Amino acid sequence: MVLARTFASAKTFARQDLLKLQVKVMLRRGSDISDSGLRGVERGLDEHWIRWVMLFGIDHTDKLVAELSFEIDWATHKVLLQGGRDCVVIPSNWAADTAPELDEAVRAFETTCKRLNLTQEWRVRYDSWVDFEHANRTLGFTPARPVSWRHPPEELRLGIPELEEATVTVRFA
Repeated sequence: MVLARTFASAKTFARQDLLKLQVKVMLRRGSDISDSGLRGVERGLDEHWIRWVMLFGIDHTDKLVAELSFEIDWATHKVLLQGGRDCVVIPSNWAADTAPELDEAVRAFETTCKRLNLTQEWRVRYDSWVDFEHANRTLGFTPARPVSWRHPPEELRLGIPELEEATVTVRFA
């Protein structure tokens, strides 16, 4: 007789910490962000100033060809916290504590950037109520130059079931 055993494991994270971890994984894998840039992003997330963290793939004509964004809806986040959902249990299919949706999106972005020899940049966008000049000074950021799409992009939006306030979006032109 053959017996099979299955073990399932799960980890628990503070919701805010897990959101920051997903953003840091995305930025480290998809860009050459500096330590000071990463500290600025973390502070901007702690303050709830940053709503979008984005990776851009830009071609030799300075046109946008690929984008990966991680959006946090802070209003939903607040409701979840007020409802006692300040901790998140992640299932065992999260490799290296990274949401599978984000992992696949980063992989698609990286593959496209390498295949098309795109320059990779990271950027943030603040929530609408934020004084962006104050936030930039505090976080050590400067306004980014505008870029436009090479062609109208195709878009895929992915929710992360364990992090209801987060949306991962990939766009390719």
